[in-house]
Amino acid sequence: MFLFLLELIISVFIRNGDTYAGEYFADKMHGFGVYSFANGHRYEGSWHEGKRQGLGTVSYTHLTLPTTPYV
Repeated sequence: MFLFLLELIISVFIRNGDTYAGEYFADKMHGFGVYSFANGHRYEGSWHEGKRQGLGTVSYTHLTLPTTPYV
């Protein structure tokens, strides 16, 4: 018996103008992805069950913060 778990790489456009491009599993952001906010800010890094987890970089419109671990 084989169990296949399907992990997709998708682009999602959210009603408030935000976008997400990356890995998606079980209807949640999961794996590596880029979340871009409508105001120009963005998070690029790891996701686990819809939440930031692991290493990621937050970029604001006029500032980029170094890679930050999220728990």
